[in-house]
Amino acid sequence: MDLVARVHEAEEACARGELDATRAWLREIQARGAPAERALLAALTALLTLHGDGEADLPPASAEGPLGSTAERLRQRLACVRLETIADPSAGPLLACWRSWLEGEAAPATSAERMSAARAAGDAAGLVDATSLHALHLQAAGESAEALATARRASRMARTEARPHQELLANLTLARMRRYEGRPQLALRILGALAPHAPPPWRRWLRWEATMAGGRARADGVDPHPLAALAGWLGPGEAPALPALADLPGAFRWEADQALRLRGRGDADAWRRGETHDVPPPLAGLAFREGDTALVVAAPDRAAVRVIPSALDRMDRTPDVRLVQLAPSPRVDAGIATLLLAPSELSVESYFERVYGFAYDAPTHRTMFNMHVKRMRDRLGTLGTIERDNGVSVRVTQAFVIRDPRCAESVDSRVLRTVAARGALDARSIGRHLTLPLRTVQRVLQRLQEDADLVQVKEGRRLAYTIEDTTFSEPTRSRRFPGFAHDG
Repeated sequence: MDLVARVHEAEEACARGELDATRAWLREIQARGAPAERALLAALTALLTLHGDGEADLPPASAEGPLGSTAERLRQRLACVRLETIADPSAGPLLACWRSWLEGEAAPATSAERMSAARAAGDAAGLVDATSLHALHLQAAGESAEALATARRASRMARTEARPHQELLANLTLARMRRYEGRPQLALRILGALAPHAPPPWRRWLRWEATMAGGRARADGVDPHPLAALAGWLGPGEAPALPALADLPGAFRWEADQALRLRGRGDADAWRRGETHDVPPPLAGLAFREGDTALVVAAPDRAAVRVIPSALDRMDRTPDVRLVQLAPSPRVDAGIATLLLAPSELSVESYFERVYGFAYDAPTHRTMFNMHVKRMRDRLGTLGTIERDNGVSVRVTQAFVIRDPRCAESVDSRVLRTVAARGALDARSIGRHLTLPLRTVQRVLQRLQEDADLVQVKEGRRLAYTIEDTTFSEPTRSRRFPGFAHDG
């Protein structure tokens, strides 16, 4: 048997979880240290690293010919899993297509060709990879509905094939599609189930998806990759140095840019200026990680901007900036936030409709409006004044931060996020965690069940609720990667 065929057999054995023979072979090659076996050394090292049992730094594969191509293909696959690229495009059309997605080039026609080629060749594992990749290209091209359908198909195919790498890729892709759908709780459900199964090379991407969905993910020491650094900066905990957007893989730059804008970095966009109250769906989980409302940062002689709650952890601000606590009537805070973000003075009619949601009628609403203005003035105190000339405006006299209730996370989303993070919970437990009345929680749970976002499960004598993606199936312990220590 030639070496290429033997490496292929080793790949099949590793996919089944049988790593011992490949480990022994690698030790033999390392002991000999023959320059002529450099490509074989690189191939086996990459193969075991993919399965969580290799070296982080791979030896170069300098040999040409079939064995050199095999080594380069495995190195390329490992690089893709790590969200890196290798300049040499010699690894074949599927990995070239993967590399183009990483670099931000949407090419769904090319990924569809890869699906057809794998199907014609009878390559089941290759077809799962190509289908997952096709979903990523479709989403990058803006074809969201078809991307989700394709990702769901890839997940079902991967479950049938029961090959760990294909399951990880397909279900990470599905989690990404769920997040872009604006359903971060489903993304977190999938990512939480994958985390104990993912060997180190996969954890960079998994950590990014979990961070953007508003969750937490395991970080293995200091990862110098720009995407890992940005995930650490956006997530809770210690903040590493902020990388440049240009250093990120192209596939992640748009959402990274949007996330930084929500955190108060870069030029103000429509949401930060208050022109829209909805964050981009892929960032909904990140925006309201703690279920809080958005914040408006105001200072004298400077335009006010809106940021997400976690921005205060990283903002450069003076020590005398105060966080004004939420008033008993959220409409007062909504009114102040509306005036702070308005580019100029608002007419009474325009202001009233923005804050109250219906048209102003002076004889009916004048007294109510005057009382509302008084409450805003009392609320601000020495921080600023509400001015009324021809219309209504605010003048800031001291820097402060105030919540904007118009951008609060819905109760439904808070319940879903809590269940996604904590597992099966009953109504009373959810109410205690979110400090909501039991009747309110029960109404929300009934609505979410009707919309198929939650399912009811029996745990002993209690009825609990949990999130289930109707497509995703959690990998069993028998299909975990055997080459590394699992969590839990």
